[in-house]
Amino acid sequence: MAWSGRHNFGKPRIDPREPGTIDVEGVTSTSISVTWTKIAGITDYIVNLTLASNNTKLFSKVIRSSLKASFSGLMPGEEYIIKIELQCAGEVLSLRQFTLPLELVCAVFTWVTEDSVTLQWSRPESQLFGYEIMYDDGSGPYSPINVFDRNSLQLERTIMGLMDGPGVEVNITTLAGAGMAQTRSNPVKISPNPREPWTIDVEGVTSTSILVTWTEIAGITDYIANLNLASNNTELFSGVIRSSLKASFSGLMPGEEYIIKIELQCDGEVLSLRQFTLPLEPVCAVFTWVTEDSVTLQWSRPESKLFGYEIMYDDGSGPYSPINVFDSNSVQLERTITGLMDGPGVEVNITTLAGAGMAQTRSNPVKISPNQREPGTIDVEEVTSTSISITWTEIAGITDHIVNLTLASNNTKLFSEVIRSSLKASFLGLMPGEEYIIEIELQCVREVLSLRQFTLPLEPVCAIFTWVTEDSVTLQWSRPESQLFGYEIMYDDGSGPYSPINVFDRNSLQLERTIMGLMDGPGVEVNITTLAGAGMAQTRSNPVKISPNPREPGTIDVEEVTSTSISITWSEIAGITDFIVNLNLASNNTKLFSEVIRSSLKASFSGLMPGEEYIIEIELQCAGEVLSLRQFTLPLAPVRVVFTLVTVDSVTLQWSRPESKLVGYEIMYDDGSGPYSPINVFDGISLQLERTIMGLMDGPGVEVNITTLAGAGMAQTRSNPVKISPIPTTTSSPTVSSPPKSTSAGGSSISIVVGSAVGAILVIVVVIVLIIILYKRRSNESATSKSEGRESKLSPQYENPVFDQSQTDAHIYQDLNTIHTYQDCNNDDQSYDDTVDPHTYQEPDQEANYEELNDAKEKNSVNSTMIKQYET
Repeated sequence: MAWSGRHNFGKPRIDPREPGTIDVEGVTSTSISVTWTKIAGITDYIVNLTLASNNTKLFSKVIRSSLKASFSGLMPGEEYIIKIELQCAGEVLSLRQFTLPLELVCAVFTWVTEDSVTLQWSRPESQLFGYEIMYDDGSGPYSPINVFDRNSLQLERTIMGLMDGPGVEVNITTLAGAGMAQTRSNPVKISPNPREPWTIDVEGVTSTSILVTWTEIAGITDYIANLNLASNNTELFSGVIRSSLKASFSGLMPGEEYIIKIELQCDGEVLSLRQFTLPLEPVCAVFTWVTEDSVTLQWSRPESKLFGYEIMYDDGSGPYSPINVFDSNSVQLERTITGLMDGPGVEVNITTLAGAGMAQTRSNPVKISPNQREPGTIDVEEVTSTSISITWTEIAGITDHIVNLTLASNNTKLFSEVIRSSLKASFLGLMPGEEYIIEIELQCVREVLSLRQFTLPLEPVCAIFTWVTEDSVTLQWSRPESQLFGYEIMYDDGSGPYSPINVFDRNSLQLERTIMGLMDGPGVEVNITTLAGAGMAQTRSNPVKISPNPREPGTIDVEEVTSTSISITWSEIAGITDFIVNLNLASNNTKLFSEVIRSSLKASFSGLMPGEEYIIEIELQCAGEVLSLRQFTLPLAPVRVVFTLVTVDSVTLQWSRPESKLVGYEIMYDDGSGPYSPINVFDGISLQLERTIMGLMDGPGVEVNITTLAGAGMAQTRSNPVKISPIPTTTSSPTVSSPPKSTSAGGSSISIVVGSAVGAILVIVVVIVLIIILYKRRSNESATSKSEGRESKLSPQYENPVFDQSQTDAHIYQDLNTIHTYQDCNNDDQSYDDTVDPHTYQEPDQEANYEELNDAKEKNSVNSTMIKQYET
């Protein structure tokens, strides 16, 4: 905009934003989460965490476009210094924060009288400042008792003057720090009333695990849990469980007895429980003889410890008392049940027993019946080109199934495993179009279920029309890389249906067939399918559909683009299943990625550089056609954006170049009387830039958005805009000192009047001097601005919008194989590392680039000379 020629004698306004603040969002004994206020024009924040006790820096990272950080792996009761450095403004926000201390341990009453109690407790393993004791006997409230002793391992205090000593309730809290930063542990609550006896309860038990819970004990936060194998008293587990009333033990042996002990850390009291895991079910349970009034059963011992078996039976005229078989050693057992009313109709359940009495456990029952069972079958649940999933029918009395998979072509066994208590199996990593033999051996009855199954073959490739006439078409296609039996051609020209054409040729690499007798050759639609196997086991690939009608030209569409990634999709091409996807860096034509993508129309590239141009090529395998697209990633937003001067009708902006390729910047602004045309600054090289916007109706009320540009034309990309606005300054209230007291009312009044008059005169003098100074400065600045404006218009850099890439810093694309990988579009994980091994620091809900501590200091230090500050 042209200089208006008007002079402004008003006071300049210098970015008078509210001061930034840090707020603690959450704090525990090992973590601190903070947020901070958004600062206009600031996108990058340098976050530092320091251990206050020895000033050790634990964490220093640049956090971009986020106002949140979390630090974990901290030490309880320690003081930490958190600093947020505003990258650009040279301002640092600081906060001192203690983590929560741990609760005190072993809090007990050692003496109780009618009007007093004596407490004793131990120091927790954390830093602390002292303790606070809150108590109530029903006649309070009482003031808390503070015990400022951070070193003693064991402490004791007596509370006197109570109305009801035996009825008092006491809460003791550990303190860390003092003043506003003080933190408190969870309180430990105790009472001298006799506590209820505590117990251990079994919440869940399986053949390999036991889960126990126990009752809460007042004043106890730590419990020592032990697990022993009862048969030889071997200790399997011993650990302290803190602030929990539950323990789970897994990896145990079926039918074994275990001893669980929970020790109260402090008073040495121990609760004990003996518990058996569940034994395994009996195996191979069958009927060996059946008459009208009796049946004979036979079963085998499972591979687990056991005490015996229980046989429950019912022939419709029961109930009958169970039969117990206390034999824990025999490998095979047999029992005859007599006196039945309907032997052939009896139903029997056999259960394995472990232990005896209250601790006895039982396996799941095995249910059998002498009725003729249906023959077992295998069903194919799903089949693909590389996998087969099967299910089979349940067989009464059978719990274990031996599953085998064999490659039919050479009888190679690929898989053999016992599957217990399941009727399903899946086989992965198979070869397309191959035949496999699946066998399910019923362990016990020596019966084998068998199935032969082909995987799906791959689709034919490069299917095209080589000749088209009014009544015929000639097709050509190539053999896929899979086993196959032949091909099936289905076609329709609108006057069909026609019988399919079968091409039983499994070896030729390229095939051709002519379809004649058509009513409309150019309008025919053809589907070619690959076949594997024959008969009931035959499988078919997905059909490849082609038509001689000229197809639409293929296109590539950009689905999503960020500063470090590009996601694309492309149109489906009839007859094409394989696409060769290439990614090149445009600046030096370096190939970053090349891969065949099959049966998909999507690709995503990550780990790219901001503001760079990339060439994406999709090669249609077979057709020799290549789809191409040039795409810029988003550049980074400008940094250090500030107002350096604000007047009634103009503002001066200053900002720094981000660390990305760019062609220039776009400045959008509005002071309420617009809209105004955007200002384009085509300077992709300067590290620091400045522009003055003149002719505004309301300079202090203007709102400015600065965006970084990369590329030009249709491929141009833009960063997220940085929005800033000069906030009106608030006039500071003068400090008024109260005059000294006087014994005379008249003297007091005279002092106030004289003081007010003198103050008013001083203010008037200061205002006049300031007006004269500002007038002279404004005149000088006006002349300088005109001169600079003329120079800017003559500058080729200012006028020429062409971005000269030769003048930019060279970017070397590094780590090709690891950074530029083909990834899923929705996968965008970030990892955060700390600079000190014993701690882990995390930053939620943000994407940030992190450098090592020393690199961060070097890269993110702000040159104080780059930011002009004007003071009145």
